[in-house]
Amino acid sequence: MDSVYGEELEMFRQSLRHFFRREVEPRVKSFEEDGLDRDIWLKAGSAGLLGVMIPPEYGGPGADALAL
Repeated sequence: MDSVYGEELEMFRQSLRHFFRREVEPRVKSFEEDGLDRDIWLKAGSAGLLGVMIPPEYGGPGADALAL
C-alpha cells in the first residue's frame, strides 16, 4: 500500500522513527526521571528533526503541518 504522505514526508517519518528507536527509547526512564538533556536536542538537530516548518528563506526545510 502506498503512503498517503508522499515520498518525501514518508522518508522524514522513517528518519524520525529510526531516531526515536536509537536515541530516545533506550533512555525513556532517564528522561522521565531527569527530563530531556541537551544531548538529545543536539542529536535531534543534527538529524534534521527540529524546526521543520521554518521556511527555506530562513534556513529551514519549509515542511507543512503533516510533518509534525
